[in-house]
Amino acid sequence: MTKKFLKNKALAVKCVFSMLLAAVPATEVAAQTDIREVSVTAPDGVELKGTLTVPDKGGEPVSLVIMIAGSGSPDRDGNQKRAGVNTDCLKMTAEELEKAGTASLRFDKRMAGESIIPDMKEENMRFDDYISDTRALVDKYYGDRRFSRIILLGHSEGALIAIAAAANNPKVGGLITVAGPGRNMADLLKEQLADRAPQLTASVTPIIDSLKAGKEYPGVPAELNSLFRPSVQPFLISCMRYEPAELIKQVKCPILVIQGNMDIQVSLQDAEILCQANPAAKKAVIEGMNHVLKDTDTKDLQTQLFKTYMNPSVPLSAGYVKAVTAFAAD
Repeated sequence: MTKKFLKNKALAVKCVFSMLLAAVPATEVAAQTDIREVSVTAPDGVELKGTLTVPDKGGEPVSLVIMIAGSGSPDRDGNQKRAGVNTDCLKMTAEELEKAGTASLRFDKRMAGESIIPDMKEENMRFDDYISDTRALVDKYYGDRRFSRIILLGHSEGALIAIAAAANNPKVGGLITVAGPGRNMADLLKEQLADRAPQLTASVTPIIDSLKAGKEYPGVPAELNSLFRPSVQPFLISCMRYEPAELIKQVKCPILVIQGNMDIQVSLQDAEILCQANPAAKKAVIEGMNHVLKDTDTKDLQTQLFKTYMNPSVPLSAGYVKAVTAFAAD
């Protein structure tokens, strides 16, 4: 075997070895995202379970977006699978924020997901509990050196919770309302039911008026029991005490009001009311976006339910992603 052959063979081995090294991902030096399960104790002792996602920006602090889901019992991902709602809208929002270098916390609301309270009865639930829960989350992470500021992002009913938790709260450094009500929940309920079941208006109106006045309504018709059953009436009464337009006047941090023009649950009017109440708020109208933050070309209820409310594979509206990530960027 000649020296020239050995030299060429050694050179070939070096080349192959170099190519292999280049193909190996540099995991040791690549920025890592810290994703972990967390638990935060609410004032009444309830353990709120969630997912904290913190991207690595070389040790620099980043904004933390705490996401509050909408009405009912949605989990941290924004889903209510028992009710047929499976969108992953909050999970996707967390993923987009991570890509943009922003941290997020999404959590199971009490009585949802892993935040179930075995002995909690529906008749004991109050809207105020959700506000206290959100404030507890803010208190937990305020002052954490990993985070430069805390932003509350509330979706649907969660927007009202976020507004209430941010009002006169110096620990909140930003507020994003997404498809949030600008009117009292009583007025919004009347509008939604009038649009979907106008034949029930005569039966619904006295029930809602009674609840808004702080009085439970006996003898709810069977066809309305799922909405106004006796056990849920105390919660609805507590919710209707809050006026979003009045509360947002008390928010001192930067505000972004996001509303899709294809939303069949909350209207552009609500976004306008919020912005008029607090002129410092910025408004982003997302063309084509519906209530679950997905693009659609129709306002037909059944079509939206089938194509977007029940299909987590549909991506978030690009306009929504752009608005949220830009606002949350440090």
